[in-house]
Amino acid sequence: MTHDKDTKRDPEGSFLETHFEAARQTASAPGNDLVQRILADANKVQSALAVHPEAPIQTGPRGVMAFLQALGGWPAAASLSSAAAVGLWIGIAPPDVLTLVAQDLLPTQVEDGDDATAGGGFDFFEEML
Repeated sequence: MTHDKDTKRDPEGSFLETHFEAARQTASAPGNDLVQRILADANKVQSALAVHPEAPIQTGPRGVMAFLQALGGWPAAASLSSAAAVGLWIGIAPPDVLTLVAQDLLPTQVEDGDDATAGGGFDFFEEML
């Protein structure tokens, strides 16, 4: 963080470095009592883990439930399916206003023989009915 050549902040030398060096020399090792308590706690935790080795492994949901959970649950899936249904509905049978707006925004060249009506391109579905 500091450089040896940084004299703008500390012109007298490294003030903090002297204090860090003093702290390094006076650092003490943990006592035996603390080490014994840590080891006893570690043994307790290890023995608690070994008591139930036959516990079943919990797995997450699979299949459709995993997909629903990834989407955000049933409300998110309902919203997504509603938006998809409306998109399909507008794609198959668009309102006249929408096709007029689309023709204004996306001008296309009309070849000979093509009709440029507001419902052009969707006559196929009307013939199917």
